Amino acid sequence: MNSEHFAHAKANAEEALRLQRDRPREEKDATDRIQHMLAAFMDLVTGLDEEFAEIDRRLGQIEDALNI
Repeated sequence: MNSEHFAHAKANAEEALRLQRDRPREEKDATDRIQHMLAAFMDLVTGLDEEFAEIDRRLGQIEDALNI
């Protein structure tokens, strides 16, 4: 997976955990935490999508080479 997407996902997940730990129970609003978790998930999905596209491209090259 693209290391940039993984780094963004990790940073967002860490921020979500920090928000959860650092706020007193009565002040906890899940909105910020959920936004960071959603951003982390989206970075992971985007990274995986790019990996699958690259695998598909390589398989196409192999198929073309075998048909020669």
